[in-house]
Amino acid sequence: MHCQACGAQLPSEAKACPNCGTLTPAYYANAGASARDPTIPAGSGSSPYAMSAPPSSTQYGSNPYDRSSQSPYHVNLYEAPLPPAPRRPGNRIGIIVGVVLLVLLLISGGVFALLQYSSARNAAAAAALATTTAQANASASVAVQNFTAKGTFTIFNRTITYVRQDGSNRIYSITEQVVDYGDVTGTYTYALTSILHPDNTGNFSGSGSCTCTVAGKSGTVMQSITGTSTANGSFQGQIFDVHGTGDLAKLHGQGEFQGQGLHGTYSTELHFDAYTGTRSPVITEFALPTQGGIPHIAGECLR
Repeated sequence: MHCQACGAQLPSEAKACPNCGTLTPAYYANAGASARDPTIPAGSGSSPYAMSAPPSSTQYGSNPYDRSSQSPYHVNLYEAPLPPAPRRPGNRIGIIVGVVLLVLLLISGGVFALLQYSSARNAAAAAALATTTAQANASASVAVQNFTAKGTFTIFNRTITYVRQDGSNRIYSITEQVVDYGDVTGTYTYALTSILHPDNTGNFSGSGSCTCTVAGKSGTVMQSITGTSTANGSFQGQIFDVHGTGDLAKLHGQGEFQGQGLHGTYSTELHFDAYTGTRSPVITEFALPTQGGIPHIAGECLR
């Protein structure tokens, strides 16, 4: 049986609805009245305008007006459940912003680490390049360092290959062999042109080559000389355009020589271009003594 007012399920002997308090047909049946009567029977001893109070809650075990302690049969069909609270869009936006910031932070950290790594590698490469350059410069400095070679020489063979008269001067073409001693040892062959003046002074120039040994190594060297001689047989001159082949291909230098008769001394400054090893100095000397009115030439060969 259901309540005619709220439709709640009613116990079979209920006199009033435990949900809304509406009197049930059972109540009117016991009171000898109808639910449509406007008044309450007089036998009830109450005023016709007074409505009887609903039965005590102790009669049914609960207070019909107390919603917090309703019967297990209570169902309020007119009370709809509350809708769920709407989600706040601000929370989602905050989460998205936080994720974006975290991603940007991670990317920034990765880029910074990469830049630091690249910078460190560039610094190491620059340091290595600077070290290599310094070593190369140091080697180059060693390579172009001048070496002084000194010694003596002796003219042991002289051959006049041609003589001609030019006015008051006599011109000689001469081939001479000279042995060198000292820092450079060896024998060279030199081809010279000598001009002898009427007062027995002379000028000479030419070029030659030799196979010499310097510091235990051998090589071929070419050089040119020019000089003057006096009537008493003394001579002096310069050595220039020194260059070599083979192990001496990078040899260059210049020097000077002087002497008397068939003997003389030399002193030459030489260097090896772009060579990173250690080389011994190479010296070339030449002399042009005069003997019996015929010029003589002395020289020094190079390593």
